[in-house]
Amino acid sequence: MDENDTTQLLRAILTHLGQPGAAMAHGPGHGAEPAQAAAELKARLSPEQWTAAGRLLDGHALELDMPQRLLSAVRAVGRPAVLVRHGDFEVGPPWQHLMAQPLHDTLTEALLAVGLIEIPGDLNYPLAGTGFLVGEQLVMTNRHVAELFAEALGTPAMRLRDGMAPVINFRREVSDPPGDPGAPFAVAAVHWVHPRWDLALLRLEEQPPVTPLRLARHQVAAGDEIVVLGYPGADNPGSLVEQQLYQNIYDVKRLLPGQLHPTVQIAGLPGPVLRHDSSTLGGSSGSPLLEVETGLVVGLHYRGGDPFNYAIPTSALAADPLMAQFNEMFTG
Repeated sequence: MDENDTTQLLRAILTHLGQPGAAMAHGPGHGAEPAQAAAELKARLSPEQWTAAGRLLDGHALELDMPQRLLSAVRAVGRPAVLVRHGDFEVGPPWQHLMAQPLHDTLTEALLAVGLIEIPGDLNYPLAGTGFLVGEQLVMTNRHVAELFAEALGTPAMRLRDGMAPVINFRREVSDPPGDPGAPFAVAAVHWVHPRWDLALLRLEEQPPVTPLRLARHQVAAGDEIVVLGYPGADNPGSLVEQQLYQNIYDVKRLLPGQLHPTVQIAGLPGPVLRHDSSTLGGSSGSPLLEVETGLVVGLHYRGGDPFNYAIPTSALAADPLMAQFNEMFTG
């Protein structure tokens, strides 16, 4: 992991928490929520880590492995992996404002349109990734997710692989009773794939009884708050970060709050991509990024990083002539 990136991420999360250093010494500056978040953070940190957090915000460099050790604890407070139960969620500081109306209702409705893409009977990849409803019988996900159950993508011969019958399950929550099948809908075909972005549209055999998510046309900025909705799967269950964040519970629906960071251009892609710091894992591929301010989808998560994650901006898709045929998906 690049220490500069780690330091940058740590500073961003600590600033969002409103925390150690001079600001904490003189009391919180933004009401009760930052004070509560800082108190919870301090309870999780050793005195050495608490001091290091303050030094980092004061502009000092941290030594040895302190940035990585500090990030593990800071993520658990500042970038939680919130479980969805019975279609609802509960989250405290610094994300308590997600519980306020009308945002809470917007997010719970959005959660209904997000599902786990499954390949029943596949021994290698029974759980392929995340997808979300974007139109009449259309689900958006990543091309690399669709590649697990389809072949000849982007050609006239595009088809589901023999013997594979993928579904998208719009529930799969930790609160589901044992043996509950959830709410699966069969994937009839891969409808379309983008030739350059890691994006695929799946066509379902029938329309689920949920409202499709709307994709934003406008651009977003570094520092904007977002939430990722999806199904993180185990990457490295033995790691301290995963233990603190996931409690050995994987492949169920979660709400993952975070912030955007400056965009970056990656070779081979048609434009800059979003970077974000939500606590995603492998199964999060294909998850929507919702802008907290509007509740609209502003990105399609396609890759986790170390420590940043990457998403395709919907503003770029809205301006892409190849996406003109799907104009009804976008708003704003």
